Amino acid sequence: MLVRLIVLSSLLCCSGFVLANSGAQDSFTSQIQLVDDPSDFGPYRVGDISSDLRDRDYSSAKIYYPQAENLRDLPATTLSGGLTNSKEQMSWLATRLASHGIVTIVFTPTNRFSSSPLTWEKGHKAAFRNLIEKNRDANSTLFRMIDEQRIAMTGYSLGGAGGILAANERDYPVRAVVGICAYNPITATKNVPHLFITGTRDVVASPTRILRTFRAMTKVKTRAYAKFNGLDHLDPINFGGKHELMARYIISWLKVYLSEDNAYYGFLAGDQLDEQLGNRNVFASPKDYIFYN
Repeated sequence: MLVRLIVLSSLLCCSGFVLANSGAQDSFTSQIQLVDDPSDFGPYRVGDISSDLRDRDYSSAKIYYPQAENLRDLPATTLSGGLTNSKEQMSWLATRLASHGIVTIVFTPTNRFSSSPLTWEKGHKAAFRNLIEKNRDANSTLFRMIDEQRIAMTGYSLGGAGGILAANERDYPVRAVVGICAYNPITATKNVPHLFITGTRDVVASPTRILRTFRAMTKVKTRAYAKFNGLDHLDPINFGGKHELMARYIISWLKVYLSEDNAYYGFLAGDQLDEQLGNRNVFASPKDYIFYN
């Protein structure tokens, strides 16, 4: 398995880290067209749907989608908050994702005060099913808009842990997973790209626990771990902070591994990443970003 531990190129020698297959990496990044910072809002206006989304496995849901003529075969993702959170508290990210062409269904679980990730697992599965249903419904705004082979699961805290559980299920052909400050995540067993985001100030979802889970995911070839300097556990919801920073990596991950849009790859492993690794407002140390590909 090809392994790349990405670090700031100017620190490679003195830090002792090695960028595996760097020649191949240079060749790859030189052939793609780099995009503007994906932390910004994307080019699409965003619409939303909240009717006809009832399901016994979540309390409520809302779909955010890009608006333009003749949109077809777009990527999509489920999205949820964590303990006590409603779908409205993740609307900042749902809107941002949809503006970049990623259809997003965000849900409130049946019991948002539950401490069991199984509650969020059920919600992710229900949200996944509803994306498929709307995509196949000729009366739906989303009819034939979604590529059903390019759906991810994205969640925060217990929603992140539940997303991994749901993605592990064979009956749900998930293409990628994003865990944002995932609370006590289990080890993923399905070999699809996984991104873990955590923060140095998170005292609820331990970065050490997340890193241990990340390293144990030997069945997952492509995965990344990003520990942002100063990020705390409440930052990923609407009234939190560092939204642009999180969006940069989440959107890049989904655009690369759902859309196969390699114009975003430089933010995961390239010059744009090197700039971030050298910025202590982003990473306290280059060691806080690990990317296996």
